[in-house]
Amino acid sequence: MAVLAAFVDFDPHVQRELASRSAIDRSDIVKVADDLAVAGLTDRARDAGDPRRVTVTPTPAGRSVLAEIQSDTRNVREELMAPLTEEERTQLEDLLRRVYVHINHEEDGQRPSR
Repeated sequence: MAVLAAFVDFDPHVQRELASRSAIDRSDIVKVADDLAVAGLTDRARDAGDPRRVTVTPTPAGRSVLAEIQSDTRNVREELMAPLTEEERTQLEDLLRRVYVHINHEEDGQRPSR
């Protein structure tokens, strides 16, 4: 979902740049882009100016599938968060964000050893 959403957000986009922008390994982006293309959710084409570059563009089917996934995600989120007040939801999101930042050391760009 994240990669398809990124291709929709940055339509059309060069695979390599998306990998860098989203902090996903380039080989992983290639695999996901291949899978999305086989499923008919994106079109891939070599850049006429630089044949090393591959541009990925979401298809109408890809946009439709993404909209369905996003709708399903919102519905599940609302169902899961139903017992929480708005204040509790905000607090939970803040706490989870702090844990994420800690795990990823976003402030100094270093990841902790595992």
